[in-house]
Amino acid sequence: MSKKITFSSPRLALILTALIATASTVFAQQITVVDFIRPGERTLEEAYIVDFVDRAPQFPGGEAAMIHFINTERNYPRDAFEARQQGRVMCAFIVDVDGSILNISIQRGPCQSLNNEAARIIASMPRWEAGVLNGRKVPVCYFLTIPFRL
Repeated sequence: MSKKITFSSPRLALILTALIATASTVFAQQITVVDFIRPGERTLEEAYIVDFVDRAPQFPGGEAAMIHFINTERNYPRDAFEARQQGRVMCAFIVDVDGSILNISIQRGPCQSLNNEAARIIASMPRWEAGVLNGRKVPVCYFLTIPFRL
């Protein structure tokens, strides 16, 4: 049996989802969906956690194409470069039924300029292939880590 948790803020929902999903095994619960609000709308929609769909969303061309896209698109921010900032930016976003990317949030990152660059890269991605559950396309909460190394 799956449990559903509702949050008023889509960003808060994404941030807390990672914590709750980890803690859920302790309490024998499985969080399978998070709520989000599409831009320009007021109603809550459900997005499935990527581990609970039959087919996860996929970047066009697969993971290798996504890595190539990130490496091509990534521009190291000058202030982060001069401050010798590096690390991984952990991001979460919704891949909607049409493959569009919504509700990008930064879960953790080394500094604001690298966080902003990671969000910019994700926002510039082409439409993905949507996730599938029980033969139909569904919105999926996807987690992605973007590395920044000097």
